[in-house]
Amino acid sequence: MAKGCRIISSPGASDVIIECLPGDPWPEELKARGFPLRPEPDGTRIVPYATRQEMTQNADGTLAPITEGSTQPTTMIVHQPGIRQTARFTMLAPF
Repeated sequence: MAKGCRIISSPGASDVIIECLPGDPWPEELKARGFPLRPEPDGTRIVPYATRQEMTQNADGTLAPITEGSTQPTTMIVHQPGIRQTARFTMLAPF
């Protein structure tokens, strides 16, 4: 989790399954270290930060989403949970 990836294989399994968000650099770093990662079919996962919405404070104190091209400052950023596509990789467990 510290690198943005999850190991989702069962304990004692002969293959290690790694799951991360597309574009995450950790799988490439593992490949550079010599781990033989093989791509697997993509998966999905519910993540707590799937969407990001910038908000601004109106004159009356209420919050409103910032629209494209707005010059108002960002007061708060709201993260919403949702379903995201994930990239999966496998390698033999290093026993």
